[in-house]
Amino acid sequence: MIVSDGVREVPAHKELVELRRRNRVLEMEIEIEILKRASAYFARENVLPK
Repeated sequence: MIVSDGVREVPAHKELVELRRRNRVLEMEIEIEILKRASAYFARENVLPK
Protein backbone atom coordinates (compact mmCIF):
# COMPACT_ATOMS: atom_id res chain seq x y z
CA MET A 1 0.00 0.00 0.00
CA ILE A 2 1.18 3.46 -0.85
CA VAL A 3 1.04 6.17 1.77
CA SER A 4 0.76 9.71 0.45
CA ASP A 5 0.16 12.73 2.69
CA GLY A 6 -0.91 10.45 5.53
CA VAL A 7 -3.62 8.76 3.42
CA ARG A 8 -3.29 5.06 2.74
CA GLU A 9 -4.32 4.05 -0.76
CA VAL A 10 -6.09 0.71 -1.09
CA PRO A 11 -5.11 -1.42 -4.06
CA ALA A 12 -7.71 -1.26 -6.84
CA HIS A 13 -8.64 -4.95 -6.53
CA LYS A 14 -9.42 -4.74 -2.82
CA GLU A 15 -11.41 -1.56 -3.34
CA LEU A 16 -13.39 -3.18 -6.16
CA VAL A 17 -14.15 -6.21 -3.99
CA GLU A 18 -15.35 -3.95 -1.17
CA LEU A 19 -17.51 -1.86 -3.51
CA ARG A 20 -19.12 -4.98 -4.98
CA ARG A 21 -19.82 -6.32 -1.49
CA ARG A 22 -21.39 -3.02 -0.44
CA ASN A 23 -23.46 -2.97 -3.63
CA ARG A 24 -24.84 -6.46 -2.85
CA VAL A 25 -25.75 -5.35 0.67
CA LEU A 26 -27.58 -2.28 -0.62
CA GLU A 27 -29.41 -4.33 -3.25
CA MET A 28 -30.57 -6.79 -0.57
CA GLU A 29 -31.77 -3.92 1.64
CA ILE A 30 -33.80 -2.52 -1.27
CA GLU A 31 -35.29 -5.94 -2.05
CA ILE A 32 -36.26 -6.41 1.60
CA GLU A 33 -37.98 -3.01 1.64
CA ILE A 34 -39.90 -3.85 -1.55
CA LEU A 35 -41.00 -7.19 -0.10
CA LYS A 36 -42.14 -5.54 3.15
CA ARG A 37 -44.23 -3.01 1.23
CA ALA A 38 -45.70 -5.67 -1.04
CA SER A 39 -46.56 -7.87 1.95
CA ALA A 40 -48.28 -4.97 3.69
CA TYR A 41 -50.22 -4.12 0.54
CA PHE A 42 -51.46 -7.66 -0.03
CA ALA A 43 -52.21 -8.21 3.66
CA ARG A 44 -54.30 -5.04 3.68
CA GLU A 45 -56.07 -6.11 0.48
CA ASN A 46 -57.08 -9.46 2.02
CA VAL A 47 -58.37 -7.98 5.29
CA LEU A 48 -60.56 -5.10 4.15
CA PRO A 49 -64.07 -5.85 2.88
CA LYS A 50 -64.66 -5.32 -0.82
